[in-house]
Amino acid sequence: MITVDMLTKIRRMYFRDKLSIREIARRTNLSRNTISKWLKKEAMQEPKYPPLITSELANILHSKAASRYEFARFLLNPAFQ
Repeated sequence: MITVDMLTKIRRMYFRDKLSIREIARRTNLSRNTISKWLKKEAMQEPKYPPLITSELANILHSKAASRYEFARFLLNPAFQ
């Protein structure tokens, strides 16, 4: 997984330190294609990942009154997907 910190380091090594893509790949253990892809992007944005667990799901899981039916109904809800 590439973080914003890693993207910052890649851009710094390339633009400020004038390292080649090959050298950056060696130092970061990332592929040259990945590095090239991230250098071509104009705006650095954090990659978007789906949330691991929502607060609503956490409430259902921790509730003593939660039944399997409620949990299944929550997972089948189109808003969850």
